Amino acid sequence: MAGGISEEDIQKVREANDLVAVIGERSPVKQRGRDFWCCCPLHNEKTPSFKIDPALQLWHCFGCGEGGDVFAFVMKTEDLSFPEAVRRLAERAHIEITESGGRPGEGAGRKARLKAVCAEAAEYYHAQLMRNPGPDASAARSYLAGRGLGGEVPKTWQLGFAPGRGSLVRHLAAAGFTAEEMQQANVALVGKGDGKLRDRFYNRVMFPIRDPQGDCIAFGGRVVGAGEPKYLNSQETPLFHKSQVLYGLDKAKAAMAAFALSRP
Repeated sequence: MAGGISEEDIQKVREANDLVAVIGERSPVKQRGRDFWCCCPLHNEKTPSFKIDPALQLWHCFGCGEGGDVFAFVMKTEDLSFPEAVRRLAERAHIEITESGGRPGEGAGRKARLKAVCAEAAEYYHAQLMRNPGPDASAARSYLAGRGLGGEVPKTWQLGFAPGRGSLVRHLAAAGFTAEEMQQANVALVGKGDGKLRDRFYNRVMFPIRDPQGDCIAFGGRVVGAGEPKYLNSQETPLFHKSQVLYGLDKAKAAMAAFALSRP
């Protein structure tokens, strides 16, 4: 048992996370014979020296000398302990692990709830953009159309509109989310004057930010009309670390991998 996680759960997580796929989310991989190769995500290089053995589910970089299994890769690329890497990969594979005491892992459970908050908020914002008849939502649609983001784009990218005025807070509360969860997901905050919970985003076109698996973890908002700041993004949360997220990677990674594999 490692960090309160059973060996059975560790093995379950290992089997659910193919090493080639996990590494491919960080760096485009190319097959050579039975193995896969890529440029090492741990150091800068132009010629691939990072080898992945899909049969053994092991990797080794001939440039920096590092190597290991899928857990070692996540530990080294994300600076995590072994139990944290197991939880991270369990979350990726949508596996609930049980830690010592028979309780689901608190970290994984909390992140799942925050992702649920973000998913519900994204759906709410999208519905406001697509169906709200009010003048503010209409202005948001006109803004997007004027920027060439009309037609199918809002549906494809689940773009939205944040009306503010506490409407999201009320919607999320009715859906069963707590004030603490809304604040931790950074879609709501407490007003300095009255201490009331209010929407973080107000009168903005909303862009959901997703992790490589396609789960919404944060938002970017552009004000409609005059207002400051013009652009407002989610702050750092347990889900969202700006330096580790590339917008649109969830949609682009398949094409990136296909391109890499097609090159001679």
